[in-house]
Amino acid sequence: MRIAISLVLISLLISPASWAGETRVLTDAERARVQSQVDELSKNKLEQGETARKNIKDQALRQGKAIDQKLQQEKDRIDATAENLSGRYGVGLTSQVGNAKKRELDALAAAAKAKVAKDAQADTAKRQATAKKSADDVKTTVDGLKSQVSKGGKYGLKPHGSNLYVRSYGKDQ
Repeated sequence: MRIAISLVLISLLISPASWAGETRVLTDAERARVQSQVDELSKNKLEQGETARKNIKDQALRQGKAIDQKLQQEKDRIDATAENLSGRYGVGLTSQVGNAKKRELDALAAAAKAKVAKDAQADTAKRQATAKKSADDVKTTVDGLKSQVSKGGKYGLKPHGSNLYVRSYGKDQ
């Protein structure tokens, strides 16, 4: 990311004036173009976070549906078993045991779905924070490069040749 930003800024600075060793100031149009590219890069980083949030939500919903399907299969199995055993043990007893087992399965399914939701929320928050930090890092990097390039040749990045910039901390000679 920092390399891309550096290349954008430095590519704007490469000009016949910089080849001759002269200091070049960016025009307003070039500044606007750089700013729009930086804004676009920051926007893309934030969009990546939003896309990750949507994907995590979809995945959590799929996992919830899978838990519900498994729960329903288990309930159907319990109903079939209770019906088969009702002739031997009586309808009341098998119904009570079956209902107790179903309540237990409902509680386990609810806990599993709550865990999936909690994990999805934590992962979403983490990814969105990472995307926001990445977008903020773009701005920090650009601000740092701008400050180094716009020092009027006193210190910062100075052109040496067609595409080489050297960091200088002394006065221009």
